[in-house]
Amino acid sequence: MLSGVKLVLLRHGDAEPELAGPLGDHGRALTSLGRRQARESAGWLAVEVPEGSRQIWTSPLVRAVQTAEILAHGWSEAQVAVADPLSPGRSLNVQVEWVRGLPGGVDAALCGHEPSLGDLASDLIGRRFPLPFEKGAALVLRRVGDRHYFDAYRAPGHEAVRELP
Repeated sequence: MLSGVKLVLLRHGDAEPELAGPLGDHGRALTSLGRRQARESAGWLAVEVPEGSRQIWTSPLVRAVQTAEILAHGWSEAQVAVADPLSPGRSLNVQVEWVRGLPGGVDAALCGHEPSLGDLASDLIGRRFPLPFEKGAALVLRRVGDRHYFDAYRAPGHEAVRELP
């Protein structure tokens, strides 16, 4: 197995439908299902990425922040910070450059949205990410220098995938 720090891409859990109002899509909170999905992925990630210096970055949308906060409970001492590059609609180039600027030596989780997480995963591993990035799903990559290698993927309610098809 390659050494290196881990980069987790975590899709937010199931969210309430969009309501008319000033917050619109930005204010959608997790449903009870979404909170369960986030807790399940957080439990898996606590085992998959068990120790070390960790940072959680999240989209500013409520459902992503709530998912990141649930992960933070399982990752002791992990800090949660909002990162605008993880906002929906940001270009893949902006996201890739931002990921490249993340500090070395720190395991990081990025909590965001589809389709940008799938696109980011594809770019980082150098091929199309072949699995559906389900709500609450987590992808674990290993960063070695400037390269990223697939470690594992798990969607709530499913077994972990350890090899890409």
